[in-house]
Amino acid sequence: MTRYVVLLRSVNVGGRRLTSALLSATCEAAGGHGVRTYIQSGNVVLDHAGDEATVASALRAAISAAAGFDVPVVVRTAAEWRNAVTGCPYASDAHLCALERRPPAEAAAILDRALGPGETYAIVGRDVHLHLPNGVGRSKLVPAVDRLGVLGTTRNRRTVRALADLLGPGDS
Repeated sequence: MTRYVVLLRSVNVGGRRLTSALLSATCEAAGGHGVRTYIQSGNVVLDHAGDEATVASALRAAISAAAGFDVPVVVRTAAEWRNAVTGCPYASDAHLCALERRPPAEAAAILDRALGPGETYAIVGRDVHLHLPNGVGRSKLVPAVDRLGVLGTTRNRRTVRALADLLGPGDS
């Protein structure tokens, strides 16, 4: 079994309701063990026997069947998540956009064109760390990440750390 952080994109917005109870039950039905959710916005920690692609595929299918809508899913191993937490270059106003795969070579040029006042970013593997001193709602950088052509979902620093805490200690 491998411990994973699973991030769902766009749940509990726009009528796409998915309660934590339904999400937990669906993750268990898809082979997840020790399922724990954090706030009702699609954040899960679980153990699973499959690799990242298998977990993402199984959960997408199970959620679609249970909830009646498709949900993009991004998966990280516990070690990758811990690295993202410790590798964040920003002390405050930080957000993490977890991408399904590495962004394209032109990612920096796309993001540079969208930078707002005081905003910065750092691309680290499949993650884009965002420093948004004026907030996520006013940022032009956050929508620019969507223009990279890679599925991703963004979480604030508090959620990122809370998920790391749910992982518990260890190297899994």
